[in-house]
Amino acid sequence: MFNILKTSFKIDITYTINSFIYTLKHTPILKTFFEKDLYKSMKAKKVIRVIAFICSFLRMIASKFIYLGFIYGVLSILFPKVEGGLFAHVFFFFTCIGMFINDTILSVGRKKYYSIITMGMDAKKYTLAYFLLNLFTTFTFNLLSLSVFFIAVFNMNFILPLILSGLVVLLKIIGEALNICFYRKTDTLLLSRNSIYFLILITGCLLALGLPYLHVYLSLSMYYILFIIALVISIICIIYILRIEDYKKMYKKINTIRAIMNSENRDAYNKQMAIEIRKKDYKINDRKLIGKTGYDYFNTIFFLRHRVILSSSAHIYAIFALVLFLITIVIIMGEPSYKETVLNMITNHFSWIILIMYFINRGSIITQAMFYNCDRSMLSFNFYKEPKVILNVFKERLKTVVRVNLLPAIVIGIGVVIVLLICTETFMLSYLAVLFSIIMLSVFFSVHYLVIYYLLQPYNINMEMKSISFSLVSFLTYFFCYLCKDIHLSFSWFSLIITTFTILYVVTSLGVIYKKAPATFKLK
Repeated sequence: MFNILKTSFKIDITYTINSFIYTLKHTPILKTFFEKDLYKSMKAKKVIRVIAFICSFLRMIASKFIYLGFIYGVLSILFPKVEGGLFAHVFFFFTCIGMFINDTILSVGRKKYYSIITMGMDAKKYTLAYFLLNLFTTFTFNLLSLSVFFIAVFNMNFILPLILSGLVVLLKIIGEALNICFYRKTDTLLLSRNSIYFLILITGCLLALGLPYLHVYLSLSMYYILFIIALVISIICIIYILRIEDYKKMYKKINTIRAIMNSENRDAYNKQMAIEIRKKDYKINDRKLIGKTGYDYFNTIFFLRHRVILSSSAHIYAIFALVLFLITIVIIMGEPSYKETVLNMITNHFSWIILIMYFINRGSIITQAMFYNCDRSMLSFNFYKEPKVILNVFKERLKTVVRVNLLPAIVIGIGVVIVLLICTETFMLSYLAVLFSIIMLSVFFSVHYLVIYYLLQPYNINMEMKSISFSLVSFLTYFFCYLCKDIHLSFSWFSLIITTFTILYVVTSLGVIYKKAPATFKLK
């Protein structure tokens, strides 16, 4: 197993180094500083190897602290006081969600494809070696981050972090076994079925955040009992995992060429599969095309063929928001003492809606579908890159994307207004500003994703994302939204600023797309 890991690490670091050099050589600002052939420079490769190792370590430890900080931040908003027991309760149930979502054995990736399929490594040995390594790193980084967090924030000893870190590993083993069992019996990945995915997600969130509202959460003694139960079940699961011999057969089905070349992991693979047109969607009802001409006709055909992608995701977010608001309404109606808490949470932390709307916007998956099923073919024609054509297609697409994103936005806006009415038992005009600001945020993000897609076009002909600029702008967008969460404004002022900014952004984007997109919107 050690030799397999060693060989695989060599493949991984070689790919990382070459990808990094490729990025440097093809970045407009940096390529002038690297005129020599870096692929032949051993010194450069050693430096990049060290940088990659440091970045990987910092990324893993930082991701753990960000995750813990996120949980603490959410609890600080929902509850007046956050104690160690409450934090551990939420962390445990989030881990239960993760045991199904964050699987390792059935994940796809270039490294796994090259090692098992291309180079013919023993699939079982490779799988077990990487699985054990993943368990070790998971336990180590969780123990480190949880110990520091519990000691610094809650002034507790390392016993509870030790138990929680062990539970994470044991639950991960159980989750891997369940995912494998499901795949072998159904020939499909567990999380490829949206109904199961959202059932797990909603149930886990309700247990994590709903029970504490009823003043019920796991005690320290319960974690000892859960640890023993999980240990027994995980031993059975390990035996099951060790007895499986057809790992290579499974990987050949899961790790197709398309999955490897277009994705880094299973989530990206599922995205890739999601943007393909379903066979049944090729046939379009002619009545829906009546009265459509020109670019409107062209755009209508495209979005009708992708109606499953667009409507299903928007409906899921809308239904999830509706269920969440209904639960909130039931809680505050059944226990009026919560009205003040909920009201304070909305009024004092309403700016969090910017971050929420950022996450639920479907602009990213829509632009992927645009390029994969339309633009990468159409961009081979010169007329498609003319300013007027680009602008007209952009406007038609914008109308449709806005309509798609409005569904969950309206549900969220109306839900917040109804909750405010119940909590205050009075109607204020500023509540309409709440609804309007949420709608305008939806419009803004719809425009923003299209703008950066046209101006930075991040995909190459093989659907690989090769644009550092696009990644940087996406990160800065998230970072700006995150900073905005601490803004404290009245509903009216918040709505006025968001509306003004959105209108200016839309008007400016039309001019910028017309002038700049013909030079930037091209095949790479």
